[in-house]
Amino acid sequence: MRDWKDELGYKSVSELFSSETEKHFEIPAYQRHFTWDKSSIEELITDICTHISTLNKDIPYHLGSLVLAQKKDSLCYEIIDGQQRCITLWLILHALLKALNQNQPFTADNKLKFSEVRTLANKFLEKIQNKGVITDEDRKTFSENGGTHNLLIAYDYLGNLFQEEKQFQKVQKANKDKKINREEFKDFLLEKTFLLQTVLPPGADVSLYFERMNDRGEQMQATDIVKTFLFESLSSSTRSYAETLWSACSNMNRFIQSNFET
Repeated sequence: MRDWKDELGYKSVSELFSSETEKHFEIPAYQRHFTWDKSSIEELITDICTHISTLNKDIPYHLGSLVLAQKKDSLCYEIIDGQQRCITLWLILHALLKALNQNQPFTADNKLKFSEVRTLANKFLEKIQNKGVITDEDRKTFSENGGTHNLLIAYDYLGNLFQEEKQFQKVQKANKDKKINREEFKDFLLEKTFLLQTVLPPGADVSLYFERMNDRGEQMQATDIVKTFLFESLSSSTRSYAETLWSACSNMNRFIQSNFET
């Protein structure tokens, strides 16, 4: 029997990156480059540590949504929304496992990759996934390229952060009584950190969807994802009624029955 996480599309980080080895995610060329800085990454890490230390470890941590579009006749899924979070998780886990000397891969090969036109960014991902050494020449090339500059800065920061237990616990300023160690953090991040995965319907205009979501400065809400999912399961004859009901329920400034014309 499927549980609520399966029904709603919630996936743990482990499920996203470790299960269905033939399935992989691609960051399309039209997506912007990685932009998270050290403060944004540290905020995420400290927030998760605070969650672990103040709540029951069995209570999941929800990291937001991941909107995908499946490429035709392929098990490749383009990331339409959530690419910054995905890349950050990828960098955190590789840096953490390397620091803990855990050589077993937690992901399948090429589970996460950029569009083939971003060859240097893909080279960077291959380097850290295979625990290869980033040479001085690589470092110079990565730092001079806009698509890999922030990736390198973030990975270097994470490498230093996870190198020693004391260094990792320094960022847990809010946790005065209980500090989370690296092993606890790794296990929770893999098994108890969830994203809401939504796959756009086949034939959806991905470029238009992305444009409306980003160019107009409108950030997708969880309700928009639910609406898309629900409306796809309805027949065309009933969608107009569903739209009327949805619109009435969306206006929270007055009683719902006041939002109906009749």
